[in-house]
Amino acid sequence: MADHHLLRSRTGPRSTPAPAPGPTSAPSELETQIEFATLVAAAGDVIPHAYRGKPGAVLVAMQWAEARGVDLLTTLQSVSFYAGRAVIDATMQRALAIRAGYRLEVEAGAGEATVTITRDGTSRSATYTLADAETARLLSKDNWRKNPEDMLVARATSRAMRRHAPDVMVGVYSADELEDDDTDELADLQQRVDELECTDDTFAALVAHRAELDEGDAEMLDTWIESQGWQLQASKLTEVQGQAILAWQPR
Repeated sequence: MADHHLLRSRTGPRSTPAPAPGPTSAPSELETQIEFATLVAAAGDVIPHAYRGKPGAVLVAMQWAEARGVDLLTTLQSVSFYAGRAVIDATMQRALAIRAGYRLEVEAGAGEATVTITRDGTSRSATYTLADAETARLLSKDNWRKNPEDMLVARATSRAMRRHAPDVMVGVYSADELEDDDTDELADLQQRVDELECTDDTFAALVAHRAELDEGDAEMLDTWIESQGWQLQASKLTEVQGQAILAWQPR
């Protein structure tokens, strides 16, 4: 017993484990996306000019890529945005069609191109000819004079997609449709998009974003907003401006 008592006294009281650290505040998904978009927008010559220094545009491209199941780099290289709609070339159209379960066959030659789309055992085709291009007054354009067969394939692809695979083309322009569209009408549409009033969700998010900044960074943000000629009021901001403020990060 004495030996047992002596052993206990030598060992001393049992140490108490240190309490586990409390939970830390993890960044929200939106904050993480904005941070990533900001880094991508700063990539310089690695990305197309339309996305350089524009984290808001990169963020839109990220959302589009996720919705379409395409990687971001491919999206940045193959997709542009005009008047609030994505513009995709014929290669991307065919890639999206294949991803959606269509099988495609392309035939070109003798002044025409035909694209055949097959899904669930049903095949449908669309053809575009040099006569069509002449009617549309395309043949005098430089790309048509240099690469007529490629341009025929592109036009046949867009025609086939619109007619027989509309799910691929929802919410997007093909490059040739944009070329054909009325410039004044598209410019007016772009202006209307630019003038849309900032949504409540966007304004709430940007106010929360500002509140998370330290005092110095918040002052920098206020100075930047003022330099743009904007006011931090929901009724004074457009949605485009709100998204730009939301994407702002201190240098």
